[in-house]
Amino acid sequence: GGINAGSEAIVRAILGMGKGLQITVVAEGVEAAEQERALREMQCNRVQGFHYSRPLNSSAFERLLSEYPQHGRGMNVQEDSPWKPMLSSKTGI
Repeated sequence: GGINAGSEAIVRAILGMGKGLQITVVAEGVEAAEQERALREMQCNRVQGFHYSRPLNSSAFERLLSEYPQHGRGMNVQEDSPWKPMLSSKTGI
């Protein structure tokens, strides 16, 4: 589901602290597109969770990295790629 009012207040406070301290905040546990949209609207620019990938074993992770030789930094990832939020250095999420 989405983010309820209480959770949204906490997320906004944490994002505000991160911005004030000039540190990167990663929203963990994103499981649905609705949550991703809500976080994007709150200017959260780093997310992770099952919405993007289930946990990978070492061989699957190595395969993923071999597909992206720059290890995700500054890559041109297709807009509809489920990896875009994790691999692009400027996701805007």
